[in-house]
Amino acid sequence: MRILLLIILLTAISALFLNWRKARARKKNKQPMLSKDYFIGLNYLLNEQPDKAVDIFIRLLEVDSDTLEMHLALGNLFRRRGEVDRAIRIHQNIIARPNLTRDVRMEALLALGEDYLAAGVFDRAERLFQESLETNSKYRLSALKCLLDIYEREKDWKAALSIARQLEQTGSVDLSKAIAHYYCELIEDPRFPSSYDLKCDYLKLAQQSDHDCIRAYLIKARLAEQSRDDKEALKIYKRVFKQSPSFIMQCLPAMQSIYEHLNDEKAFVDYLYECLAQYPHPLIIATIATKLAEWHGTQAGIDFWAEQLQKTPSFTGVKKLLALQMTLLPEGQEKNFFLISDVLKKLTENNFHYQCEHCGFSGKKLHWLCPGCRRWETMKYLME
Repeated sequence: MRILLLIILLTAISALFLNWRKARARKKNKQPMLSKDYFIGLNYLLNEQPDKAVDIFIRLLEVDSDTLEMHLALGNLFRRRGEVDRAIRIHQNIIARPNLTRDVRMEALLALGEDYLAAGVFDRAERLFQESLETNSKYRLSALKCLLDIYEREKDWKAALSIARQLEQTGSVDLSKAIAHYYCELIEDPRFPSSYDLKCDYLKLAQQSDHDCIRAYLIKARLAEQSRDDKEALKIYKRVFKQSPSFIMQCLPAMQSIYEHLNDEKAFVDYLYECLAQYPHPLIIATIATKLAEWHGTQAGIDFWAEQLQKTPSFTGVKKLLALQMTLLPEGQEKNFFLISDVLKKLTENNFHYQCEHCGFSGKKLHWLCPGCRRWETMKYLME
């Protein structure tokens, strides 16, 4: 509240200064730009009575057209504080005023659209931003960015593509990564099932937009699997894993399934040993240990896990090692191991598996569009 008051006071002082300059230029001005009612409104804000303050500011707006900029700023401040209803009241009253200049009207329309966007009333926000686009005003760029935000939230990927192309034409933003993901969304959106050929067309467009799009390569690998082209699918999964090992959960299980289908699990384990030297992830270690236990006995798997845990400690490793060790215990002696295993499970059951590299948002599932900062392909898998 103190910060809000300080900003409003600074704005008021600036307004008074501008008024003084106008008065000197005109050599007449019978009353100051800001009446004492403004300071009464500020006092209401200071005393945590924002509704009364808004009523005063709106009443003053009706008789004092020279303070439109201050009212716009005040409405935006309310929105940033999460007081969207008050921001809407202020911006609606500005738009209702007669004889607004074109620029002030457009600025107020955009501000009101952002209010509705913050409130989750997307249809009203969209209409206001579309109106801004039709005027070809200097606020066109801001309107396009807000519309793109709406279409992403509504998962209207075709509309998002249209707006993204318009934004790129302005030369102010690079949306190649986002556009690639829009095409990927069109491929994977269950609401609009598409043919294999159409999926391939969308995939080409995605990779044309962003040649390094991880998601596009994963889709391409799955399409290759569907076409029974196992070697091509393996080639793509290996490329993805080499490019970004943090997508291990999207690659290794699929690769293991393909190698099993090819009846060449030894080649798979050999590949995992190569990966282990550069990326000692618990999933890689667990897969190798499981195969060693199958081929050479449980003790071989235990020895491998124990060796790797000394190099790369992890909760996953400890849990897997305990599970293997318990299979060798005589019946009735597993009690303490079950206790330790249960404690480890409770300690790790609330752990996050993915984290955004940009804003730090964490979650248990992979989001291609981070819910926190709304950036594409920034969430990475965390080791446990």
